[in-house]
Amino acid sequence: MMATMRSLLMALILLPALAMAEAPCAGEGDPFIERPGFGAATPLPTAEAPALSRRDGGTLVLQGELGPIRLADHPACAESSDHVECVTHRLVAAFAAPRGYLVQRQHYEHADHLWVDAIQGQRESLAHLPRFSASLGWMVSVSPSTYAALNGIEVFDLSRGGVIRTWQHVPRQGVERYAHFTFWRWTGEEEALLCAWRGSPPEMTGPEPVMLRRGEFGWRIEPL
Repeated sequence: MMATMRSLLMALILLPALAMAEAPCAGEGDPFIERPGFGAATPLPTAEAPALSRRDGGTLVLQGELGPIRLADHPACAESSDHVECVTHRLVAAFAAPRGYLVQRQHYEHADHLWVDAIQGQRESLAHLPRFSASLGWMVSVSPSTYAALNGIEVFDLSRGGVIRTWQHVPRQGVERYAHFTFWRWTGEEEALLCAWRGSPPEMTGPEPVMLRRGEFGWRIEPL
């Protein structure tokens, strides 16, 4: 009896801490600091990635199934890496599933990414890191930004071969309830938990959990 009471007491003591640890968006700090991770996709080990790419002067060359995929830096970079028009390419990660590459593009005042499909060579611009669903059929990029990069949410369909941008949401500042979003985690094959922020620095408040969900009429944002 005493052992049972002690177990119940311990559970009551730990319950608030467990609830806090599992609370959506708990501990989400500065939304403009990039959180690591790619959802359900795991990049190839760092030691294997260099074998799939090389530099050819001002061009990043990636191995593609239909031949080399070439990503050329802007010609202005030859003059100076600090040139206002200079854009360079750097391999961040290579993936076996889905088969592709994540490349960072460094612009003069900001950085964004490219998802490069290794099978067809297709390229899609991403403002933030890609987060893949459990089946790797969907890719979401959620970007909070006050600079030149996209501020918003993008959803890509990977299930039909290649990369298809199916939905994009760019918050209208001063009109919509939420001004910025960050990715938290996938909660299903076609739904993900996001963290939403109101306003802009220095008056920004949040985060508040919201759902990104695909329904009968496509993707949408729903409050919890």
